[in-house]
Amino acid sequence: MSNKKLSYFEVKRPVSRYLSWALGFFLLFQGIVELGDFVGLARVSSGPLVYGLSRITQSGVGHFLLSLVTTGLLVSIYDCFRRSLFKAKSVISYLVLAIMTLMVCDFLVGLGTVGSTDIMQQLQSPTRFDSFAVRFKNTSAAFQSILAVIMSIALVWKYRGRIALYGWVNLASMIISGLGVGSLYMFLMNHNVDFLNRGLSLAWTVFRYVIEIFPVVFLRRTLIYKQIKDSDEHGDI
Repeated sequence: MSNKKLSYFEVKRPVSRYLSWALGFFLLFQGIVELGDFVGLARVSSGPLVYGLSRITQSGVGHFLLSLVTTGLLVSIYDCFRRSLFKAKSVISYLVLAIMTLMVCDFLVGLGTVGSTDIMQQLQSPTRFDSFAVRFKNTSAAFQSILAVIMSIALVWKYRGRIALYGWVNLASMIISGLGVGSLYMFLMNHNVDFLNRGLSLAWTVFRYVIEIFPVVFLRRTLIYKQIKDSDEHGDI
C-alpha cells in the first residue's frame, strides 16, 4: 500500500491496549499538573486536598515525579507512532525521533533542579544551573516547535484520514498556543485584567489543558488495532 493512501497505522492488540492506558494516565497526570498551577501555593486553611495538591505540584521533588510520568507516557506514545512510520519507510520517523530526544533532554536537565524544595525559591534565587536549565528548555522548545511544524506539514502532505487529521490538529494547536494564547494574554494584560480572578484563572487553565492534550488524543487515533480497521477502510476518519 502506498504511503499516500495510508489513513492509519495498524498495531497489535497489546500495543493498542497499552496506548489506551498510556493516553488515559497522561490525561490524568497532565490534569494534575495544570490543577497544581491553578492552585499555586495554597495554605493549610485551603483544605487537605488543595493543600496536598499544592505541596506535591509546587515542590521540586513533586514536580520531578510528575514530569517523569508525563514525559515517559508521552514519549512512549510518540515511539509507537515513530515505529509505525519507520515500518512504512517514512523519513518523518526521524523527525519524531528528534522531538522525542529533545523531550528526554528537557527531563534530564530538570534532574539538576530536583534538590530544590520549592519552585518559587528557584525563581527568586536561581543558581547558575537553574539559569542554564531555563535557557536550554527555551531553546529546546523552539527546536521542538520547528520540528513539529515540519512533521505536521509532512503528515498532511503524504497521508490522509486519521494521520493527516493529526497533522492538521497539531498545526492548529501550535498556532493557537503560540500566537492566539500569547496575543490573548497580552490583550488581557494591557487591559488590566486581574488574573487572580478565580473564574478567569480556571478558564485559562482549562483552555491551556485542552490545547496541550488535543494533539495527543488525535495522535493516539492514528494507531488502531487491525480488527477494527475494516470499519475505517472506506472512510478517511
